[in-house]
Amino acid sequence: MNLSPQSYLDKGVLLDEPDGGPVTSRDGTQLPSMSDMLICYPTQTGYYAWRNRARGSWYIEAIVQVFMRFAKNEDICAMLNRVNYLVSRKVSECNQKEMNSMSQMSEYKSTLRRPHLFFFPGIGVNI
Repeated sequence: MNLSPQSYLDKGVLLDEPDGGPVTSRDGTQLPSMSDMLICYPTQTGYYAWRNRARGSWYIEAIVQVFMRFAKNEDICAMLNRVNYLVSRKVSECNQKEMNSMSQMSEYKSTLRRPHLFFFPGIGVNI
């Protein structure tokens, strides 16, 4: 069934459950229960997430590369855009001809309410 964007949104509104009610934040503000979430997926629903036998998951490899290089000066959404770009540039190399030259598109969903969430994994760690 091919749904236009408008009819998809209408059906989604009818099928979704209402928010379970506000959640109180530390400062006493009432927030929707799903606020301030960042959900990341290695691929879109219904598609393969590829991996290299030697280096592992394309997605995890891209996250490690990007976060190691850019965590010191870029917010997490900017880095996830870089991850999406790197993952999308990969092409599968398989022994099975029908699985060769395939690609992957990672995605993330954000309900962050404020810009510039930074991720500093090395702060406070002595190596």
